[in-house]
Amino acid sequence: MTWKSHKLITFAVVWAFTHNFFYSIIASLGSIIPDILESKIFLLDFQKWKHLHRTYFHWFIPYAIIFIVSFFSINEKTLYLMKNDFLFFPNKEDGLNAFIFSALSLGCLMHILEDAISGKVPFFHPRRKTFGIKLIRTKSFLEYLFAFGIAFLIFVFKHFITF
Repeated sequence: MTWKSHKLITFAVVWAFTHNFFYSIIASLGSIIPDILESKIFLLDFQKWKHLHRTYFHWFIPYAIIFIVSFFSINEKTLYLMKNDFLFFPNKEDGLNAFIFSALSLGCLMHILEDAISGKVPFFHPRRKTFGIKLIRTKSFLEYLFAFGIAFLIFVFKHFITF
């Protein structure tokens, strides 16, 4: 998927579950981190990048560990305010670092799940792409239709169903 699709889908899904604008924005920015990290290799050697694309930086384990540790470091007050205040953004005492790292790592995890519907990503081993299915071709009309469709459905149903 393209960066635009990653950011749109991640923002919509995270916003639907958290009801928090800033957390959703940070997660949507986090959704492009795996590709940003990989692009450093691309700048050095295109063939190496092509071979290593969707390997180490698309392995969910490191992002899952960061998410679990940071999310469970958020205190109860912050979690409550996150869920109930649309524009809540914590200060240092409320766990700013945990808030940011959990959102960024959640965005990375969303990126990997989204890539798993447009190809394979690593599951057990960071060099073996074994998880996923190629339902959507990157940069295709179907990708953009899927991204906008998911976002539209979430925003419409959010008004009728509380997640």
